[in-house]
Amino acid sequence: MNTRTRNKYDTILIYLFITGNEHLIPAEIRNSIPYSTQATWRGYASEKYIGNTLRYMFDEGIRTANLHNKHKNIKPFLKAMENIYVTMATILDTIKLPLYQVKAHRQTIIDLIQLHGPTVGLDKLIAYFRISKTTYHNWLLDVKVKCSASYFELCT
Repeated sequence: MNTRTRNKYDTILIYLFITGNEHLIPAEIRNSIPYSTQATWRGYASEKYIGNTLRYMFDEGIRTANLHNKHKNIKPFLKAMENIYVTMATILDTIKLPLYQVKAHRQTIIDLIQLHGPTVGLDKLIAYFRISKTTYHNWLLDVKVKCSASYFELCT
């Protein structure tokens, strides 16, 4: 005798269909669920289920999973851009600019390092601009602290 058994699905699958987040389910699992079952689950009203007020516990996890899926290619892209920059900077290092031309842009360099330092890292940015840590701190003082030659005036 050939008996047919019904498939049993985890409740998280049903929940993801009810909330419209079925794209978070891996494709091989999603494709194994019959279309009619998926359509039925999409039509369920989550408010009719007992305990639906506890749904907020899962919503944060679903938001995090959505963000992860949406932005999972950002890190490899930024790593590639960093690699390209390091390669180009090494090539352009063969062309040495006169020191006065580099010093003319120290305000811009200091502003960029301060803006992106917390994200990229201070040591890495200083290395990108091919300046020493001492030079960075000296330029920072020159750019940010304005002092006159008078002993009686305060620095700004």
